[in-house]
Amino acid sequence: MNILLINAPLEKRETYKSFSPPLGILYLAAVLEKNGFEVEIIDGDQENNCFEAINLKISNNKPDIVGISAMTPTFLNAVLTAQQIKQLNPDSLLVLGGYHPTFNAERILKKYSFIDICVRGEGEYSFLEIAKGIPLRNIAGITYREGDLIRTNPTRPSIADLDELPFPARHLIKKYDYKYSESFNWNDPRRYRLSELKRYTSIATSRGCPFKCLFCANTAFSSNKFRGRSAENVAAEIEQVVKDGSNRFFFVDDNFTANPTRAIKICKYIKDLNANIKWFCMGRADTASDELYLEMAKSGCILILFGVESGSQRILDYYNKNTKVAQIKNALKLARKYRIDIFASLIVGAPIESDADIEETKKLVVGEDIDFLEVSKLAINSGTPLWKKAVSENKINEEKDWEKLLFVYDVFKEISALNIRKWARKINHAFYLRPDYLAKQIWRTFNAHKNIIN
Repeated sequence: MNILLINAPLEKRETYKSFSPPLGILYLAAVLEKNGFEVEIIDGDQENNCFEAINLKISNNKPDIVGISAMTPTFLNAVLTAQQIKQLNPDSLLVLGGYHPTFNAERILKKYSFIDICVRGEGEYSFLEIAKGIPLRNIAGITYREGDLIRTNPTRPSIADLDELPFPARHLIKKYDYKYSESFNWNDPRRYRLSELKRYTSIATSRGCPFKCLFCANTAFSSNKFRGRSAENVAAEIEQVVKDGSNRFFFVDDNFTANPTRAIKICKYIKDLNANIKWFCMGRADTASDELYLEMAKSGCILILFGVESGSQRILDYYNKNTKVAQIKNALKLARKYRIDIFASLIVGAPIESDADIEETKKLVVGEDIDFLEVSKLAINSGTPLWKKAVSENKINEEKDWEKLLFVYDVFKEISALNIRKWARKINHAFYLRPDYLAKQIWRTFNAHKNIIN
């Protein structure tokens, strides 16, 4: 049986390049290959024109099953992709999976007759059972069409032991060239500081997150469970990745440092490989410690992406971040102490946010030695606690708005898009236009990392 897996594109044409391989469908492919199926992959965000690439693939080799991965921002392009495939090859079984189908499976099948099945939650074993031809009524974690009816089967439990999964099938995407720097605008300092981050890939050492941030869909998608792979299993994948030619990688876990003991053990394995490895990750401020950051630095960590979100404790509490401003400052200082670059992401537009909160945020980012800053407007995605809150308050009509990527000003009329742009511009200008910041970044670009990212 021939199976095609597609990562739905963010844009129809090459106006955006993803910087990380699509690990979701790579894990799916690995499980399918382990069970004897032939698999091909199209990463829509790496194609010059995803729809032309699909047309060529379907015309030359009609797959029996097509699986499409869709997030909320890529959902409508996933639908267009599915429609195109069904027109070219009506006999293909068409399966949608990912975050957006997990929370909107019945709505998708009701509206789009050319989509046959939606996989909810983790898809490896549900998709495998579909491929094996197990009767759909017996497959947990799917919603499917049965004649004129739509059936929703019981939820499949999350995979308890992630070590049982084979490593992602990276050999299927060797035709693509993933570069971390290409996902940034031409005037973003990360584009130049990280432009030589070659031989690069991504690795997931865990799934889920133990926290319940108001804006994050991962809580519902992962059933509010954090599951970490063993340090030994992660080390084995890193060793394989290095043998395959990649010694630069991104730990894409929502929170690599959620379990500091496990993270330290992984770092020691990386160091023992002695392979000139450089890596970066996402981490929470409340897990920072001298011991952890020292081991991260010794093993080659060059950057931590912190979800700072706000410098106002009032806003952090609203987001249910379970983090104190003092913890954020401590984590930033520790990262700088061990010469780990700092990427701080902010979210502006909380429904209760005020000019005074923005001033506190500006004061925080200007007062700390941060390398890179990203200011985003608050998005409200299906499945997030914030989405559910807005639905319960009748601010979102779920039956009308389920396909959209909504922003705070679409839902909370007291927050204007103009005000959010003003706040973001104020923070960015205060941060990036400081003479001392510019001088530090120029020096670090040409000196601090001279021997790190070559």
